[in-house]
Amino acid sequence: MNTTTIDIAAALTSTAALTPAEAVRAIEDALQSGFDPTTDLQRQILDVKYGQLLVMPSQLQSGVGVKVATVAPANANRGLPRIQAVYALFDALTLSPRALFDGTALTTLRTPAVSIAAVKPAYWPRTAHCTSPCSVPGRKAPGMSPPSPTSSKDTARSPR
Repeated sequence: MNTTTIDIAAALTSTAALTPAEAVRAIEDALQSGFDPTTDLQRQILDVKYGQLLVMPSQLQSGVGVKVATVAPANANRGLPRIQAVYALFDALTLSPRALFDGTALTTLRTPAVSIAAVKPAYWPRTAHCTSPCSVPGRKAPGMSPPSPTSSKDTARSPR
């Protein structure tokens, strides 16, 4: 019998795999490569005796994964989190298991990354003459140098 090995160590923490900035870039890369979340696999909410299972599958060219979250309202009385989750990642071609992640930690990393990727184009407008984030009057982008007294509002600034 042929078996595969799951990277159980990845289950310890998903935040060790990517920094927040790398998570934003991963979201941007997926979207730029043609991934359309509106056409992804359908999510399901399944009622079970003591709560719900939230099943959230997704598929990219490089992999297939599913986050399964549990919602157990009575867990507060047990001193446990109301929502807990795991994420299983599989090879896209063979569907062999590749890694198991703490789904709650993964969500903590992914949710702000999606938000930043969504607002970043508006926050850092680009013009034909800019190759890096341009200044926005009245705003200072995180990681950006303040304008020098002699700089114009239309000049690009370099990250610190």
